[in-house]
Amino acid sequence: MTYTIKIDYQTGSSFGSEDTSDEVGCSWTDLAKAKDALQRIKGHYNAYTELNSRRWSPTDRKPEDFAGEPWFWKEEPRFWEQAVIVERDDGTEQRLSTFWCGYFERMYSAEIVMDGPFDTDMKVSF
Repeated sequence: MTYTIKIDYQTGSSFGSEDTSDEVGCSWTDLAKAKDALQRIKGHYNAYTELNSRRWSPTDRKPEDFAGEPWFWKEEPRFWEQAVIVERDDGTEQRLSTFWCGYFERMYSAEIVMDGPFDTDMKVSF
């Protein structure tokens, strides 16, 4: 069985918005690694929302304050908002695009879901 992470978020433009969902584009067979990736996404999004709040003062944290976090994109720190680093099953790092972060985007939730073909009587699709 494999797992992936599904993001529920709002996206849009100057003319309107819509709620949508998408998967992150990475999957795991190790549930513990998937849970770690979920926590990294949470940490990244918390930092993203904190640093992009409308209120800011010189005492607030800056992007470089998060450089030690496992999700931080160290190779391109100036683009840290556009990617989150997760660990794959084999221990290598994977950079995921943060499609849920942007001027018109707002994440509602992220959850681990089963991925791939499998027989189940718990869902039907049409």
